Amino acid sequence: MQIDTLLVEAQRRAGLENLGPKWILESLGAYVCALRTEADLTAAGAIQTSEIIIRILVNRLRMIDALRLHPEILDEDLKVLAAIIGLPRTGSTLLQRILASIPGINGVRWWELQNFAPFPGEIRGHPAERRRFAEQMVADWLAATPEFAAIHPLSATQVDEESILLHNMFCGALEFRAPIPSYVAWQSTADFRNAYADLRTTLKFLQWQEPSRRGKPWVLKAPEHMIAPEALLATFPDCKVIVTHRSPLQVVPSICSMWYTLHRFSVAQPDRLKIGQANRSRWGPTLTKFTALRARIGDDRFIDIGYRDLLKDPVGEARKALAAVGMALDARGEAAINTWLEENSRDQRASHEYSAADYGLSERELEDDFASYIRRFITA
Repeated sequence: MQIDTLLVEAQRRAGLENLGPKWILESLGAYVCALRTEADLTAAGAIQTSEIIIRILVNRLRMIDALRLHPEILDEDLKVLAAIIGLPRTGSTLLQRILASIPGINGVRWWELQNFAPFPGEIRGHPAERRRFAEQMVADWLAATPEFAAIHPLSATQVDEESILLHNMFCGALEFRAPIPSYVAWQSTADFRNAYADLRTTLKFLQWQEPSRRGKPWVLKAPEHMIAPEALLATFPDCKVIVTHRSPLQVVPSICSMWYTLHRFSVAQPDRLKIGQANRSRWGPTLTKFTALRARIGDDRFIDIGYRDLLKDPVGEARKALAAVGMALDARGEAAINTWLEENSRDQRASHEYSAADYGLSERELEDDFASYIRRFITA
């Protein structure tokens, strides 16, 4: 897997050459180098990962060309109402989807995340082929890894986390696909401002593609915003930040289970113990820094939602979140949430089974790793 080979193939498939600002080559380089030297990918995993990278680059080439042809894209009036952040496995997907079910609120749909740029010949506002592409991806994925349905409710048409858009800039917790410690080390000192500026442009691009979204606020959601919250706050200065909270003693083993499931898909010898330590290394410092950030800048921009509260009263917690951003939940919105909840109840999926011990973790270690966060945000 070589950068030049991936770039040439993406340019060949897109029939385009301009990738835009060159900063992305640094993050791509760090990622590909780690994949090549550390990830221990199977032959099939290497092919699959190469194809993902090529698809990302093709979409970027197409977006940069669309910006050239339609500079008015950058004039789109983007209104980001709130960004939901918090560790994975804290109920953030549930909260995002019930808020996005309310008429008049925008979210990024999963099929858009896979191909954020229109296919050649696509009529603006008619992305049927991209939807079909994503629906086939979901079907293939669940056929190959049926246990994933118990971990994350995958749907081509529902909204999902724009961490995938950050991944398209080779930023974020990309070690969920394979072990890449040198990339994680590189990222610890990386500047995320370019990636977030690019995220803003991509959201404008999506809004431009579907003019009916204009004038409606967006609700974003990505656990990986926890990695660079300062960049998020600076890029979307008017948005509130909704933080979902759940005890790391439950969250970290659950994330490990998700990563192990994904590693089994492409890594030759997935290692549960290394996955456990990688998650301690990733999320412990992340939450410590986030807690310090909150203490430094204050709580004015933050809204806290507890996992247990969300499960117990999702409508009430949605109302609380909306009130904090200056919106009222009317009868129409509440009916939409209840309809979504009825159609997507948790008991329609198998339970997700995991334990800390499976990944070489102990409660004492996790309590130590997340001590400041637990003291500040987790109630008994």
